[in-house]
Amino acid sequence: MKKVKILIAAFFLTILGVNASTNNISTFEENPVRPNEVLRGEIANLIGNEFPFECEYENTIQVVFTLNSNNELIVISTDTNQKEVDHFIKNKLNYKKVSFEVNRNEKIYLVPIRVSKS
Repeated sequence: MKKVKILIAAFFLTILGVNASTNNISTFEENPVRPNEVLRGEIANLIGNEFPFECEYENTIQVVFTLNSNNELIVISTDTNQKEVDHFIKNKLNYKKVSFEVNRNEKIYLVPIRVSKS
């Protein structure tokens, strides 16, 4: 069991390393699918309207994610260079369960998240 945990941790560190080095959405997906309105609404509810950081201008962040077999969101990448924004989005969305039914033909999703100054 300990070896499995170490292997999983190494896998995620590798994925994070690739993400940090490229920070390019196109390396993670072939043809991302825009989620339907129900899933977009659930994501909006998970993120909320309160941001723990200051925004100087309105910004739209493209978030690439997938859903696992338990209908949990797994954030693959964001197109922001701001670490606090990236961390905030991943913290709010990663492993949060949604009611959206997984379609195995659609593996990667892309959703824009608008962050505006308060």
